[in-house]
Amino acid sequence: MLQWEIAAHAVNQIALMVLNETGLRTAFHPHCGGFVETPEELAVLMEATHPRILGLCLDTGQYAYGGGDPLQLVRRYADRIWHVHLKGYDSDVASAARFEGWDYQEAISHGVFCDLERSTFGFREL
Repeated sequence: MLQWEIAAHAVNQIALMVLNETGLRTAFHPHCGGFVETPEELAVLMEATHPRILGLCLDTGQYAYGGGDPLQLVRRYADRIWHVHLKGYDSDVASAARFEGWDYQEAISHGVFCDLERSTFGFREL
């Protein structure tokens, strides 16, 4: 857990420096293949950082591919979502990627992220 404490402290400090020096708020963008990918990892980061210093970028496709439900994320962190990146997500391609053992780039080449109208995630509820 020490690794998470160090990472959260660093992210919080960087966001605070950006805020103090520029007046801009920092929105963390969870991403597949990154340090924070899954809902569980994001929860640890959000709990360990200050809600007025670090916000969240909701990337619907990345969050879904990381195993999360974007609607649940909105319900849990609505006050910390400072930026939204709407991205279509094809759950059938994601399932194939997991079954076949594709890496991230291969999943992208097969269309795991798609046009919004083809997305298996419903944007109406969001």
